[in-house]
Amino acid sequence: MIYSYSKEKVIDKVVLLRSSLDVDIDNSGNLEDTIRLDKELPFINELSKIAKKTIIIGHLGRPDGFNEIYSLKKSIYPYISSKITGIEFLDDLSSESIKKFRNSNSKVFLLENIRFFKAEESSNTELRNTFSKLLSSISDIFINNSFASYRNAVSTYDIVNYMPSLTGPNFDNEISALEKFKSNDEKPIIAILGGAKLEEKLDTLYKLGQSVDKILIGGAMAYTLLQVKGIQVGNSKIELDKVKICEDIISKYSEKIILPVDHLVSEMFDKSALFNYTDSVQVPISKIAIDIGLKTIELYKNIIESAKTILWNGPMGVYEWVGSDVGTKEIGKAVADSKAFTLVGGGDTISAINKFNLSGYNHISLGGGAMLKYLAQNTFPTLDIIKNQYE
Repeated sequence: MIYSYSKEKVIDKVVLLRSSLDVDIDNSGNLEDTIRLDKELPFINELSKIAKKTIIIGHLGRPDGFNEIYSLKKSIYPYISSKITGIEFLDDLSSESIKKFRNSNSKVFLLENIRFFKAEESSNTELRNTFSKLLSSISDIFINNSFASYRNAVSTYDIVNYMPSLTGPNFDNEISALEKFKSNDEKPIIAILGGAKLEEKLDTLYKLGQSVDKILIGGAMAYTLLQVKGIQVGNSKIELDKVKICEDIISKYSEKIILPVDHLVSEMFDKSALFNYTDSVQVPISKIAIDIGLKTIELYKNIIESAKTILWNGPMGVYEWVGSDVGTKEIGKAVADSKAFTLVGGGDTISAINKFNLSGYNHISLGGGAMLKYLAQNTFPTLDIIKNQYE
């Protein structure tokens, strides 16, 4: 594609590279997962050999100003430096730091957490424009390799208005896999949606309802939908403000949406509590559902086995706990073993895949929210603004 990266486009140029650096860290800021970083390393290494210089920018967490826990110097920089030698760290974009950058013989630089800069997500247009101009003044070409960072910000959107821009290989691979899913006519096509928040998947539910054959739902998000159908859900988590929307979804796609027929329940939301499976779809009044039940697992596995195209986003229950991890593990394994084209994504989904050592998927998206956004909408701003440069 004309807007995609290729080696000849960056030779002897200073590249401003937007990377996916938002990884899991513990309460002290130590790395717990490096999947996104490992995915970025080959491209950073390639640029280090052909570009004049490369400035890596990206965010970690959602800090409100400087917070040492989210400093890239604490966790990201040491990890990347251990894989690619000669990387320098830029604490800020002061005149002193910019002078250091320009005079240095190093080829690769990592800028401090982009969300430490007030302008990055500011609602002040003038502030954002000034920051965009500053970033463009120290580089020749912008490459967005972070599909996961889909929200409107200076480093994902505004900057494109100030300099020649390209999409990176990871970004392109994500789009390619999603387009394959959207255009795939090998049926049955099924979607498996799970996780805690129904709100985050409502737009996707509507869109998938128009195109797929079955939507299997698990996780806490299932229980608002079950309640709408008149099923007793006990003390399970429901989203009362989404009841009317759920009523509309059920009325439109009742033949496609498959909900749990039994559950693993507990008297309290605690991993040390006693769990037991229900005999029916009803959740006892005093209980909380924490995983799909054994009958549901078999039902979902049978549907998965017959599928030709599969999308999976979100766990089926509290997969982090021993005992309530069975649904996610079994469904994840069924998808992995399937002969269908399989597209999976989402932070919790990837964590579960790693926990259970699952493999065999055609594509694992590192941008769960971005993946759902792309599937639900006809536009994707961080891609569209780059494509517009070439029209």
